[in-house]
Amino acid sequence: LGYFKDIPVLAITGPIGALSTLLFLGANHTSPWFILVADIILTASAFSANGVTDGFANAAARQGTLYSLENYTTVKTVLLCLGRVAAPPVARALIYSCGWNAYAAMQVVITLSGACTAMKIVALMRPKEANAPKYDWCRWIRLRGRSPLKG
Repeated sequence: LGYFKDIPVLAITGPIGALSTLLFLGANHTSPWFILVADIILTASAFSANGVTDGFANAAARQGTLYSLENYTTVKTVLLCLGRVAAPPVARALIYSCGWNAYAAMQVVITLSGACTAMKIVALMRPKEANAPKYDWCRWIRLRGRSPLKG
C-alpha cells in the first residue's frame, strides 16, 4: 500500500543507523551538532526498521500458540520498558567512568548488532531468486573486506 517496499527499507535503515553512530566518535563534547545529527538519523532509522520488523512479526503471529500477537506485544513492551529504565543510568555511568569515547564505542557496537540483525532478516525474507542481490552485511563484516555483492 505504501510507497516503499519493506525489505529494501530494512536493508537501508539498518546500515544507515549504524553509520550514523560514527558521528558520536567525532563529537567528543566539542560540538553538540554531531550528537544531534547522529541522534536524528539513528532515531529515524531505528523507528523505520522497528516498524518493518513489527509488520513481519504481526504477519508471522499464530493465534493460540506461544508465538501469538498478544505474547509478542507483551514481551516487546516489557523489554522496551526495561531498556528505557536501564539505558540512562548505564550511559551516564559509562561516560563518567570511561569517558565519551567509550560511550560512542558502545553505541557503535549496539547499532552494528542491530544492523546485522536487520540484514539477517532481509537475507531470510527476500525472494529466493538466482540473481537477487545479497544483503548479508554481517557475513561481509566477518569476511573483512570482501564485497558483499559477490557472495
